[in-house]
Amino acid sequence: MKFYFDTNCIRKITRLNECSDCTVLASQLSVFETISGINSELEYLKRKNVLSKIQESGIKIIWESPKTIMTRVFGFDLEDTDVEATRKMMDEIVLSKNYQDLKDVRFNLGGEDYTLETFIEYDYNFSLSTKSVINSAISVMTKEQRKEERDLDLTPCLVQLRTEIMLRDFILNQLGAGSTIDDPRYSRALAKYSNDDQINIYLKAIVLGISKALSESQLAGANDGFDYGHLIYASRADYFVSDDKFYKRIKPGFFDISFITGEEYINMCGRGIA
Repeated sequence: MKFYFDTNCIRKITRLNECSDCTVLASQLSVFETISGINSELEYLKRKNVLSKIQESGIKIIWESPKTIMTRVFGFDLEDTDVEATRKMMDEIVLSKNYQDLKDVRFNLGGEDYTLETFIEYDYNFSLSTKSVINSAISVMTKEQRKEERDLDLTPCLVQLRTEIMLRDFILNQLGAGSTIDDPRYSRALAKYSNDDQINIYLKAIVLGISKALSESQLAGANDGFDYGHLIYASRADYFVSDDKFYKRIKPGFFDISFITGEEYINMCGRGIA
């Protein structure tokens, strides 16, 4: 059995005992969020400890970001150094002696300079932009539109239709202004995706989550963008492990993966979570 841990649970790990039937997965996103939260001496000590335990535990880290997965699945080219930077910063944190030592760390990858502040700023800007997009959409909906969305029966067929619309918009955006579905590159990207549909859980969750947010005028939280991002890794596992209430917004029946809490994981596998 394979279990994917989101950042919420990965930060609670105390130990991972040997269990031949259980494989624990984490991701570049989990590591990134752990790093970007280091903004004080106290957080440095706590999160350095978490990263050290991840390295020592044998957790398998998926060293791809949501961005690199999305572009790869559709066959688009992407020059990215952020994933490697996350891996390197993780090593730097584990080897660092103190908080000040870490704040002095600076390295260059592909012409990009990286420091701890780089990670903190990206986290802040991404969270801000995600909240802005969702909350702006909510603000322009009328009371009647919200009721219409609330009364809508989100059947699997309708969710699939909205997912396909999202796919179309993403591909056209990647192809550039003025692109249409008649562009041969569009057909190639769609064919590539059809042969590697690992992002279905991620896209369906966005459809369901945004529908709920719009119908209930539920403003986006600071971490919603990252919470959605974790679902792009979910297809690699049998169970998605999280104690975050965010995932209660989506309907488990739409997915082939089971959502469980940290406590449920312990009962199944006997591995420690604080």
